[in-house]
Amino acid sequence: MMYHHINPDTVNDPKDSVLRGLSMSPAKFEEDLKDIKEKGYETVFPYEIKEKLLNNEKQEKKYVLLTIDDGYLDIYLYAFPLLKKYNMKATFYVIPNLVGQFDPKSVNNAGNYATWEQLTEMNESGLINIGSHTMDHAELTNKKYKDKD
Repeated sequence: MMYHHINPDTVNDPKDSVLRGLSMSPAKFEEDLKDIKEKGYETVFPYEIKEKLLNNEKQEKKYVLLTIDDGYLDIYLYAFPLLKKYNMKATFYVIPNLVGQFDPKSVNNAGNYATWEQLTEMNESGLINIGSHTMDHAELTNKKYKDKD
């Protein structure tokens, strides 16, 4: 299951349909986590899947992979506490060149990114695996590249 923003404010932002479409309220995210637990799924990291399938554990357990893209600050503020509450794993795919960027004009923290310290804290919890989601999240559809690029 893939997410972007877990934020109580951006989910209903009438000014930004793109942001609204990428957002989920913490209450809805918590409902998803409860549903996963109630249906007997175990959350896993990507690197655990091969081992679990090779050990034939797929016959005994059901697995789900939770991912949250881009590394926004709201993953630390809203998603991480809920993952801890339900003892569930997730992989956060961050954009290294944007980590820690803070825009004081950002509405509802939507354009702000988690810091290296916050990412380290989440990773050290054992519940969060950090991956790379490109270095700068370039919009490739709008770029014209030359062979050397």
